[in-house]
Amino acid sequence: MRRLHPRWAGIAVGLAALAWAAPTQGSPWCGTLSSADRTPNVVAGQVIRVVYMIPADGQDRRDQLASAIETDAETIQTWWREQDPTRALRFDLTSFSCGAQLDMEFVRMSQKGSKVAAEVRWITRAIVAPFVRARYTKYLIYYDGPVADPDTCGAGEGYPDIGPGYAIVFLRACFPLVPSATVAAHELVHALGAVPLEAPNSCRFPKDGHTCDNRQDLMYPYADGSALGSLLLDPGRDDYYGHSGSWFDVRDSSWLVRLDHQERLAVRIAGAGSVASDLPGLACAASCTTMWNAGARLVLSPRPAAGMRFVRWRGACSGSARCTLRLRDGAKAVAIFAWIGRNRSTMRLGRLVAERADFSTLSQ
Repeated sequence: MRRLHPRWAGIAVGLAALAWAAPTQGSPWCGTLSSADRTPNVVAGQVIRVVYMIPADGQDRRDQLASAIETDAETIQTWWREQDPTRALRFDLTSFSCGAQLDMEFVRMSQKGSKVAAEVRWITRAIVAPFVRARYTKYLIYYDGPVADPDTCGAGEGYPDIGPGYAIVFLRACFPLVPSATVAAHELVHALGAVPLEAPNSCRFPKDGHTCDNRQDLMYPYADGSALGSLLLDPGRDDYYGHSGSWFDVRDSSWLVRLDHQERLAVRIAGAGSVASDLPGLACAASCTTMWNAGARLVLSPRPAAGMRFVRWRGACSGSARCTLRLRDGAKAVAIFAWIGRNRSTMRLGRLVAERADFSTLSQ
């Protein structure tokens, strides 16, 4: 577990919790929280899913806080793009009436707040329990309940190459003295797998997982109340982001969009059926085009509609089963479906669909 601790002791937690609300110039969130992931995702690939969580006996403040959480995500994204114009965080977005915004999830825990807040390790285990099997998702969780230590602003941990990973913001701890966007960004970097022990400026235990050479580094182990805009993402590029060492580099994370190297995947549906991918972001009920990081490896699964069967692939995929595809040079694939039947006319129909399937209607 990696934690961000403020410099101050004895913070008035109750007052801070009441003061934390939507910023004056916040981004209004026009969606509705859901307990299920909305598909398809606006951005394809491994995603960072944002969750608002309360204990069983907690007050539901989602209407009050949703816009503030949306503002945090936009603030973090803007800051990240300033630090590296070629990368962006892949937040899980969906399309609402006001545009693409966070596909926020609401979770009410089965435990009461007093039980969850018994101690820091328990609170982290209880919060992340619903998400432990997620393979392609990192989670940014805003926990709105009692905490064990009012000086612990958040918690975060994760592996570089696999999910899940967790960034937790304790809403009733350090705010408003420590900006929630700063805490969320710090813990997200932990969730992505930083800071490696091999980093030359990595702190020694018990502050390992942080850098100790520059107080302006986002991953410095102590918070001083600075706004995110005044902090830097690995200044010097020598520890965890954009470095030249052999250890893991967050800049290469699969949970970042590589804005400088995107590839198009065009899927055409011939007949009645759909195509889905193992990675989030592709669920084509009709012909569709999605953008991915170049070199991304996908497994495409054809799903026939009722009364239909999958015939075969054309284009970048071949055969009559699932297709494993590594994206290069604007891949195009056609999934061909035909009616189930044994008579000759049905078989001829299947061949006709296959013969006429081409790429003429795919987006260029």
